[in-house]
Amino acid sequence: MVVPVGRENSDSLLDPARADSLPSSTLPGVEHSTEDAPDTQAPVTKQDFNNLVVEIKTFLATYVAIIKADMQAVSGRVQISEGDIPDLKQDLSILKNFVNTLQAKKYALTLHYTALDDWSSCNHL
Repeated sequence: MVVPVGRENSDSLLDPARADSLPSSTLPGVEHSTEDAPDTQAPVTKQDFNNLVVEIKTFLATYVAIIKADMQAVSGRVQISEGDIPDLKQDLSILKNFVNTLQAKKYALTLHYTALDDWSSCNHL
């Protein structure tokens, strides 16, 4: 069984070692400095898109490993305890938050490129 670093003896999502294994940009309630925020006036580049793809791949690879570890820990027992339910709900909540973040980023990119297309079509008239 492959277990993410810091997960050898932990079944809880609330384990600090487990939270440290996730990229900070995906953790709910984590504040980001304004230095990390992209300038809203700066054009979105292909590098911005590539960075988003890398962020998605990193998150999914890390989180899939965590979910697999949870499932293996639960499936190895005869009974599922009530303590497993909050962990599974937390997994679902984090995934929902990540999907919502991706949808917001996709919407922002769509608006940006739509505005660029509109501007470029007017510029050629």
